[in-house]
Amino acid sequence: MTKPQDGKETLPVSNNNLADVLGVLRYVHQEVIVEHVAGNPERETRKYDIDAFAHYRMKIRNPDTILKDPSKMAIPGFGGFGAFDFGVATSLDLLEQLVSSGDFVGISKQDSPQINFTHPWYWFSVDGDCPNLPWTCVKPYPGCQEKAPPTMPQPCDPDGCAGKKDQDARSCTDKPQFTDPTDTETARKCCLHYSQHPDQVIIGGLCNSSVKEPTGEIGCVYQYEALTSKDFLPLDDLNGINSMPCGADGKRKCSGWKDWRDHCYDPEGKYKKRFHCEDCHDSGGWNVTTQVTGYCVEYDLHPYCQETQNLCEDPRCMALKPEEKEYGLPFWSGKCTVSGNQLRAEAVASYFLGDPVRNSHWLVDPARHLVETGLGSCEVNGTDGSDAELTARGFMQVMNKCTW
Repeated sequence: MTKPQDGKETLPVSNNNLADVLGVLRYVHQEVIVEHVAGNPERETRKYDIDAFAHYRMKIRNPDTILKDPSKMAIPGFGGFGAFDFGVATSLDLLEQLVSSGDFVGISKQDSPQINFTHPWYWFSVDGDCPNLPWTCVKPYPGCQEKAPPTMPQPCDPDGCAGKKDQDARSCTDKPQFTDPTDTETARKCCLHYSQHPDQVIIGGLCNSSVKEPTGEIGCVYQYEALTSKDFLPLDDLNGINSMPCGADGKRKCSGWKDWRDHCYDPEGKYKKRFHCEDCHDSGGWNVTTQVTGYCVEYDLHPYCQETQNLCEDPRCMALKPEEKEYGLPFWSGKCTVSGNQLRAEAVASYFLGDPVRNSHWLVDPARHLVETGLGSCEVNGTDGSDAELTARGFMQVMNKCTW
């Protein structure tokens, strides 16, 4: 996400997704920074304005409707996961379970060739107010004057949606006790209610700040400490951009991603290239070339590894030499290797968790990593970003010295 200017969180985390360290790195590596699929080359920021990771230390106590029914648990202690886009839960299963079971934190165990690692990683979903509608109305919903969202929620395409705070959506004259998310026409204009409390709009599981511990009741299944600057890790510190030379003579330090992209000191053209692929689809010819760019590229991954069905495990990707597979900053190299991903994950974990994990290869605080059924605590990382210990130069030194 985008780091708030003063380092203080402005909006609470609800109707949103989070992930562990590997889950967040997978998202950024696969969907945000790969240059040839990242969007308009003239963009002013990274995709979705992401410039930092944020670390949330959460307490979770899911409701008994989840904990006492194994059929509703994805893993012990957690309900099923659902993706949120612009505040909308796009999974019908998640909405149905929120209606019937009340608020809960969901989880999904991930294991795919999108990132090469020795064990699965996890994504989480935390529900909030009126989870079936977006933060603001989406055109062409009648009367909507808001600008288009960065991601179009699938339920709002093509007819648009009302917004969560729209009074008509909250009162819902047609169905004031709306509890059926399969009614897609109503679900894009009216807030869902709990089936056991049909007079109440779903309010979400984030506890009031005055509560000491999550109770597992409606409106209070998770809480976290308020974020400050120390809880953000800027990507430009993590990947080394802020310590790299910029300008025509390279005598000044870069001030961030955009400055480095436009003015990086790169006399050999090391960073000014990206992949280009024509006819890249299952039955296509996969004509891959390298293009010289007028700007510096943070990272790009060969289409054989990025766009094929098996990604890093595609035989064509595996046959490439390292220098043929990736372009960009050393910190991001090795997406298809366990060692590269482990080192990146350790860099993030050591910044946020400090001495308990430093030099240990742990990605969670070993004293706090166990999530118990019922009330437990877990380490969760979201996408937002201070001075990481592992710069691009340091990362390459470690890569060159280690045998994995």
